[in-house]
Amino acid sequence: MTSFLIFRNDKTGNHFSVSEGVLTHLPATVDAAMIQKYGLPQGNEVQLDVPFTKHVYVTYDGSQYLETSEDFLEGFSVYDYISETPTVLVDTDSTEDVIVSTVTDPFTIYDEFGDSVEVLYYTDDETVTEANLIVTANWSPLDELEGDFEIVTWTDESPETAKRVLEITAVPKPQFIYLLNSVGVFGELGKVLIANTSIAYRDELRILFTPNQTDWYRWDGATFIKVNITSAADAKTYGMKHAEVAAMTEKQLTLWPFDKISVGLYLEDNVQDTIITSVNSIAYEDLIAKHSSSLNEANLYILNTTAVIDLEFVGSTVFGVLNDADLSRVQYRVVLNDEPYFPQNGKYTELAPAPMNIQLELRSSDIKINDWNTIKVEFRDSFGTVDYWAKSFVGTYNGLMFKDLEGEFYSDEIGQVLKYLDFGVIYAGQTTIEHEIILRNQYGYAVKDVQISVNQSQMLPGMQYELSKTSAPFVPTEELLFEETLDDQNQLSFFIRLKTDLAMTPETNGQFKIVAKANKA
Repeated sequence: MTSFLIFRNDKTGNHFSVSEGVLTHLPATVDAAMIQKYGLPQGNEVQLDVPFTKHVYVTYDGSQYLETSEDFLEGFSVYDYISETPTVLVDTDSTEDVIVSTVTDPFTIYDEFGDSVEVLYYTDDETVTEANLIVTANWSPLDELEGDFEIVTWTDESPETAKRVLEITAVPKPQFIYLLNSVGVFGELGKVLIANTSIAYRDELRILFTPNQTDWYRWDGATFIKVNITSAADAKTYGMKHAEVAAMTEKQLTLWPFDKISVGLYLEDNVQDTIITSVNSIAYEDLIAKHSSSLNEANLYILNTTAVIDLEFVGSTVFGVLNDADLSRVQYRVVLNDEPYFPQNGKYTELAPAPMNIQLELRSSDIKINDWNTIKVEFRDSFGTVDYWAKSFVGTYNGLMFKDLEGEFYSDEIGQVLKYLDFGVIYAGQTTIEHEIILRNQYGYAVKDVQISVNQSQMLPGMQYELSKTSAPFVPTEELLFEETLDDQNQLSFFIRLKTDLAMTPETNGQFKIVAKANKA
């Protein structure tokens, strides 16, 4: 005797069968013959909490079954189709009860009955006059506390020996977080790179796009549509999965209609640690215009008039205006360190009416850092009269940059480590010496309200950091605020030291990040 099993999603009415890595879509109406052909046979086991990689679609034309298939290299969750609570349909020729066994994530009685339950008791023993119920439960007095609370200890030990370590294990609530500052889009958006480091049998990360941290958008396959986000639950409902964002093409991303972009992330873990959602980094690529040009403040006269070259180079941006007093058409190209830079093929841009705006930002990956570079802008009119503007400069990074006392940078403008601030070997109970760090403004404009903090999520257990604006005296604090204006190419210094608990568990090594942000003055 043999039995066969399939699933039904009660919300959609769709029927499904499963095998290792394959989800089979069955017609809305199924009969015993179809269940026997495609159902999971008795005695077979299938693991559902792993990514499936193939869809099989079954139709019946009245005489035969027709099948088509589709492969997914990145995988998908079967629960997105059969739902978290599917109905099980079984076809069997047995007269005995059918038992379907499942192995699930760990759960508690509260998952099934809620916070309270009524217990009914029956006995035919006439001598029993009352019922006694003994409940054995995993219970803690902390379960009865609501809101914030303090933990106070008392001991008659001396201060030298009275050391206590408090450990708390908890699962964070689902949350929707987003970056406070948007990134400017100077042309066409090419890529959004989100490093998903989640550990989960299904993807709980959700992603939304925003130009201003107020209005939220998702890609619907044809365009960016606005969605109403008022809670973390809304973010989970309308947010895009990481695989969907990673699959977006450059052509689709160029349809982003705003001049700024940022992302919001929905993160969710579970108490069994089978879902741990995390993102390591977020980056954007190809934010500079590729097929157009923009120019500011330069007068270039060619043809039968005296050429005037008045381009400016500020920070990492060259900008100006290419003009011709005879109003003929003009074109240009940019050469960086004797190599074609824009356009990349070394040819001139298309001829266009004068005046023509030029604005081009150099990427740090394209220049020689701490060495001399030469940028040349060659231009000509429609009659072939050629002139050029050139400037030599020492290559450096852009933004708020951390340096040591010798002037070496700790990281580049996108956070890639160039050099570590090495505290050396640290012993339990030790407070290290102060290390001075230089923060230099290389934005190309003045900033104010400079805030300096440390990413505490990466600190080792039992270790604390302390920041101070001065070394003598060293006034420890967790965050520094410099309200004064910091002009371009100016710098300020601050100090950091580490403090450890005597009872901390030793680690082989560890790293943490120092973060700086500011507002444009």
